Amino acid sequence: MKRINPKLLNMVLCVLAVLIFIVAISVDGWGCGGGIFSSSCTQITVHKVTGLLLFTSAWLLGVGLVFIIIFTKYNIRWTGITSCVIIAMASILSFAAIVNYLDKLRVWSPFLSTFGMSVSFTLTVILLLDLVSAH
Repeated sequence: MKRINPKLLNMVLCVLAVLIFIVAISVDGWGCGGGIFSSSCTQITVHKVTGLLLFTSAWLLGVGLVFIIIFTKYNIRWTGITSCVIIAMASILSFAAIVNYLDKLRVWSPFLSTFGMSVSFTLTVILLLDLVSAH
C-alpha cells in the first residue's frame, strides 16, 4: 500500500485547525451571549484578549498553510522552516489564549482533560497512520 504523504497530512491538519478556530470564535459558547467578537462579549476584557489571540492564531495558521503548500510544491527548504516557525507561534498564542481565559475563570480541570485528550488523539492518529501506511 502506498504511504500517505506527510506534507499532504500537514496541509489537511492545518486546514482543520483553522476551521476549528473559526468555529470556536464564531459560535455562542463563551457565556456572554454570542461569538467572542459579538458586542456583548467584547465588553469583557478576558473575552476580547482571548478572541484576539485565537484570531491571530487562526490567521497565522492560514499563513503557515501557504508556506506548507509552497514547500510541498517546490521543496524550498526555508519555506518548510518558515511554516514550522509560524505554526509554532500560532500554537503558543492559542495556548496563551486558553490559559488566560481559564485563569480568569479559575477552571483548570476541563483544560487539563482537553489537553490530555488532544495528546492522546494526536497519538492515535499517528499510530493509525503508521499502521495504514506500513502495509
